[in-house]
Amino acid sequence: MPKNLIGKLRTAPPVDSTMGIDDDDNPFTDADYARLVVEAYEHARRANAYTPPSGDPDVDMVTEIRGLYQGSKHGVGFQEHVAAGGEVTGIVKRFAGSMRTLDIRSTRIASQQPNDDFVFHATARAPVETNRLSANIIVNSLVSQAGARIIITEDRPSPMVGDIIAYYSDAGVFRLVEAASFAHIPDGDEVAESAHPFFNSLISMGDSFAYAFRTKVTRKQLRDVGGNSTMDALSSAITLGLANLADRVLLAEILRNTPGEYSVAKAASRGLRFHELNALVGTAGSGAVVENGKLNVSGIRAELTSASTDTVIGAFNRCAVAIYPIVQVMMERTNLNGDMLVTSWVNMVPLVPDPSAFWTVS
Repeated sequence: MPKNLIGKLRTAPPVDSTMGIDDDDNPFTDADYARLVVEAYEHARRANAYTPPSGDPDVDMVTEIRGLYQGSKHGVGFQEHVAAGGEVTGIVKRFAGSMRTLDIRSTRIASQQPNDDFVFHATARAPVETNRLSANIIVNSLVSQAGARIIITEDRPSPMVGDIIAYYSDAGVFRLVEAASFAHIPDGDEVAESAHPFFNSLISMGDSFAYAFRTKVTRKQLRDVGGNSTMDALSSAITLGLANLADRVLLAEILRNTPGEYSVAKAASRGLRFHELNALVGTAGSGAVVENGKLNVSGIRAELTSASTDTVIGAFNRCAVAIYPIVQVMMERTNLNGDMLVTSWVNMVPLVPDPSAFWTVS
């Protein structure tokens, strides 16, 4: 359930603003809260404004997007207020469309090929098979292929005991553990204190950035090749876009720490093994060399990416991207012609606990 909706429900009755506890004269019981939640879900369902994720591992993304399109193309931008007796007493402006929430952990996407012999899709990335969205992000993300972890976070429950509402921070940790540094200590000498042999990055989705994609699909585009085929293509495009976004988010965080110039000596001094190193060549093409049909940078295997201008070399197995499990897709009918405005939202957090394991190449 959206946090903003929970907040509104919990602050609905009179409360003691200094303590966050319901006023004794107006007790707000668990039963009252449960009733409001049920009513809110029912109201949202009728308004096509929110669809809770089913959690069913067999939910198909293409089917969901097709259903979203079918429901949105009949959307109206108003809702009549009907009083007792059937008289319309007012008109309220509303969202002319609908929304789906897709759980990355359980939503699957079928083949990119539509079920007909007239429209064919082609992409520059690995074909999307009948796998969960999380698996497709891992397959198509360049930083993932270079060794970075893709972490799909869990939605944390909101704490509530009786009538007391608690506000707290519940962050996870991505921890990089290194070997402890042992040293010879002559008899009589004290043992020197070493730095912790681990590095932490907090996983706090409450502090994450929101990313969105929006495009307009005209009625002519839908009619030219069929609405379902266009929705299938959008499903594939969103999936591949999530993988690209993971690349951009992580590379931007690495470069934000202004890594130095790469050298073998620096990698050795950092305690890295050669097989840990991978290179991603940015749009400037710095340091890229092709030998025998293989791309490399300073002898390190490499791949091209449009997610960065600079060329980055490093131990990508020491970093990660945390992704909030819910992807929201909205469709809004924008005019009487049937044009659709498609918007998708997702939250990601880059996790680079040890920036010293990365360098750039001029």
